[in-house]
Amino acid sequence: MKIAMLEDRAGFAKDLTTVIKEIEGSASVDYYQYVDEAIKALEEGKAYDVWVVDLMMPSGDKFTSEATENGSATGTRFLEYLSSSGAAVSKGIVVMTSRDTAPDEMARITYPIRECFKAESTHAEIAGEILNWN
Repeated sequence: MKIAMLEDRAGFAKDLTTVIKEIEGSASVDYYQYVDEAIKALEEGKAYDVWVVDLMMPSGDKFTSEATENGSATGTRFLEYLSSSGAAVSKGIVVMTSRDTAPDEMARITYPIRECFKAESTHAEIAGEILNWN
């Protein structure tokens, strides 16, 4: 399984990647700490089975601070960009958040979505959501 992870906390991403690889040794994880890096990967045509996206992170250069609600919706703006780009995502999106999402917040996302609450989920539970797509 080929996984892309957009997460601004490098330590969290490293630990989650370690757990993913312990569970599924053949999984590959490309890590993007900043939204602009993830957008560049899309523009280069990189395809993934699953995107793991943190909703709250710095806005970067592509999106204004106002558009991302001062970073609280950067991941949502990225997912909208991902959906509109037609990028290849063969399985779906795992959204990592520390807050509830509004019912209409994910309405424009065209891929299947699973939501994980970072504060309530262990790395193993999040890895399970990432790896267990039917």
